[in-house]
Amino acid sequence: MTLNQMYYFCEVCKLQNITKASQVLNVSQPTISIAIRDLESETKLNLLHRQGKKIIITQDGYKLFVKISNILSQIQELNDEINRMTNRNIIRLAIPIQIGTIFLPRILGDFKNKFPSINFDIIETGGIDSLNLLENDKIDLAITNYKAELENKFVYHKFFSSECCFCTYKDHFLSEKEILTFEDIAEEKLVMLDSSFLFAR
Repeated sequence: MTLNQMYYFCEVCKLQNITKASQVLNVSQPTISIAIRDLESETKLNLLHRQGKKIIITQDGYKLFVKISNILSQIQELNDEINRMTNRNIIRLAIPIQIGTIFLPRILGDFKNKFPSINFDIIETGGIDSLNLLENDKIDLAITNYKAELENKFVYHKFFSSECCFCTYKDHFLSEKEILTFEDIAEEKLVMLDSSFLFAR
C-alpha cells in the first residue's frame, strides 16, 4: 500500500466523488481509479460501490478509511514537526475565515514589512476548534471570539469589540425594533452556525 493510494482513497471517501477528488488532488481521474482498484486488489476488500456519479463506501471501506486517516494524520504531524525543527521562523496561526478575509491582510502586511524572515502557517477554523488546537500544541496563536472553559489556560489580548446582529424577514414583528434584548428573541427559532464558524452555538 503506497502513500498515494492512501491519499487518493481518503479523498474519494471524504468527497464521495472521484471527479471532485481528482480536482482537489490535482491528478487525473484514471490515476485515482487505478490506485483504488490496486488497493482493493492488494487488500482483497471491496471498498467502494458506484451509484451513478456518487461513490458509496462499504463497511470494510469505512473501517480502512478510519485507519488510513489516522496514519495520514500522524504523517502530517511528523512532517510539521520536521518543518518546525528545520525552520523555526514559522508561526502557526488559526483564524476564522470571516475575520481572516478582512482582518488578516491588515496585520500581516505590517508584520511582514517589519519581520520579512518570519512566515505564517495559517489554519482557517472556528473559535472552539482554534482553542482546542492551541491547547494540544497544534498552533502557536489563535484569533477568535471564544473563551469558554479554556480561558484560564491561555493569555488573551483583546483586539476589538463588535455588535451582534439579529436578522429576520421584513414583515417579522421584531423587524421594526432598532435594538433587541435577549428576552425579545428568547422564544424565537434561530439558525445558528456550528463551531467551525466565527459564531459558535
